[in-house]
Amino acid sequence: MKELTNLLLKKVKSSVRIRQSDPDAYTEAFRQAEIFITATIDGSLEFVPLELLYIDNNKYQILLEVGAVFGQGVEHNQLDDMLIKFYNEHDLKRDIDSISGSVLYHIKPQAQGRKSDFSLFNWAKLAELSSYAGIPYRASDESLKVIGQNFAELIMHPTNDWGEQILPDGYILEKERYWQVAGNFKSFTWAKIKHKKHKDAQVFFSVGVDIAASKIMLKLDCLRSGTHKLSNYDIRKFDYYLEKFNCITSIDNEIGEVVGWDAILTLSKEFIADFQSVYLGVVNYIWGSKIDLEIFNNKVFNVKQEEVKKGGKIGEPLPDILYNNVLDGIIRYEQYMLAHADKDDLAALVKFDFDGLCQVASFEFDGQHKQIYIVANTGSLTTPFTISEELRGLMAKNDHVYIYQVYAYNEASGCGKFIMRKGEPKQFAKLESIAYSVTVK
Repeated sequence: MKELTNLLLKKVKSSVRIRQSDPDAYTEAFRQAEIFITATIDGSLEFVPLELLYIDNNKYQILLEVGAVFGQGVEHNQLDDMLIKFYNEHDLKRDIDSISGSVLYHIKPQAQGRKSDFSLFNWAKLAELSSYAGIPYRASDESLKVIGQNFAELIMHPTNDWGEQILPDGYILEKERYWQVAGNFKSFTWAKIKHKKHKDAQVFFSVGVDIAASKIMLKLDCLRSGTHKLSNYDIRKFDYYLEKFNCITSIDNEIGEVVGWDAILTLSKEFIADFQSVYLGVVNYIWGSKIDLEIFNNKVFNVKQEEVKKGGKIGEPLPDILYNNVLDGIIRYEQYMLAHADKDDLAALVKFDFDGLCQVASFEFDGQHKQIYIVANTGSLTTPFTISEELRGLMAKNDHVYIYQVYAYNEASGCGKFIMRKGEPKQFAKLESIAYSVTVK
């Protein structure tokens, strides 16, 4: 426990340095903060909101570590006055009016007893069974039969119980069914949590046990092996989408026994609630080719969805500087996907190519040339846009010509989404002639 305490206090000290390295992030962490760690650092009393620790650390690991080291936060009238002074000294703003009665403090590490005698998992037994993870199972060996029963009763069934206890409305649980695979004891278990609308999509929240490491795990993942696994292409798309998100956390016995099972359930529900939009977003990306552009270029685009202009008029072209940022984002996307298909040579050749019809020259995974026409505006997915008859004809006869339709683009925040389209445009849109070229005889 001492090692965990020292590790957490190092994270607290490190987070205070953000005040100099990233003052905007430091200030923002205080706006909605309601739980603070208090610590004397370099001779000064510091108030450190938990949100500040999330910047460089896994949020859910921090919540567990704080619960294990400090226990529950407490109200403290004298610290309320000192906190107000701290806000004023550092020119910090607070979006919540009241401090008294709304703020909790973690004042000093304290010895934590077991929070509850109840836990779905027996941590000591998990440690005992860890040495069997991945080893061959032989039904003729009576001692291994007993181990198999323990795998079922102490690992597989609790995994399913955990999933059932945190299942959100509108979701279903695909239970873990086996404690062995390919004749070996399993190295992990996972119960899969899916939205009812996407029960056939092999993307899910999962809870389970990393048996070899004696840890329980909570994550957003996809099916990577087995008969019904995603294609390698879709797995790459999944990993690309989730690259900037930290959708995994683990809990070992040192923390689990101290914080108690109720705290783990609360954390599990919060994890799923926090990442529901990511889950639904990656499903849309893989099966609908829709995606937030932020994952291409963090400097230009934001994750959050902003209010955008709606209407049936033809979308206004974006200013050149913004339009170039969109093009750059698409190029980054194409380069990433080719690189993750082990086509680094092709990825290096993706480029702007203003040939009068298309703007980006890229490649299919088999090496065939791919031409991309990009339309970007501030409207919705159904906002009309224009293409030439020449482009329409080219798309109708060439399966390697694409429209990447960027929509819901907000000029102030740099936020947008796109959908890929190819083939005869009449398949996905109603075409109307709006102009004719007239040559006088």
